[in-house]
Amino acid sequence: MTSKSASQQLILRVAEAKSKDVGRKIARIDPQYFKDLNVEIGDIAKLKGVGGLKEKVRETVVKIMPLYPEDRGREIVQIDGITRENAQVGLDEKMILEKVSSSEANIVVLAPLTGTRALSSEGEDKEYITKLLDGTPVIKNDTLRITFFGSRAQDFLVEDTDPAGAIIITSSTVVKIKGEAQGKKG
Repeated sequence: MTSKSASQQLILRVAEAKSKDVGRKIARIDPQYFKDLNVEIGDIAKLKGVGGLKEKVRETVVKIMPLYPEDRGREIVQIDGITRENAQVGLDEKMILEKVSSSEANIVVLAPLTGTRALSSEGEDKEYITKLLDGTPVIKNDTLRITFFGSRAQDFLVEDTDPAGAIIITSSTVVKIKGEAQGKKG
């Protein structure tokens, strides 16, 4: 059952995202809940698991989008596996959603978690990454998956942000890559 509180939070059950939403930091909810959360399409919300006292609860941020008509009325939030990992929740577990204010990111520091693609120390890769992430909401310690043109995906840890808190990467955000490779492949 869906729960509401005075601080405009919802508790919904976690469901798998559609494949086209994977890696996009999107949470799809029933449009009937938009008013309850005081959100509109594209607003940023904080997600966190409903853990017990001994469980570690972690937050992440997402863009709110409407569920597709065939998924409505089920009291779910559709999020991808990366977002579930960031919030440390599993499928069919309950999650709290709450609207959060966000700022445009001045600086985002990313650390590669997987080594599928060498990154140049020149600005070209950073500009390309910034374009790929334009409009993406993040907080410190989130994992991001970036799919480069013609190659496999690469995961990055958001090590730091300026300003702190919920931020949105824009075309003017300075992306810094920590521990980047010193040359390009291929």
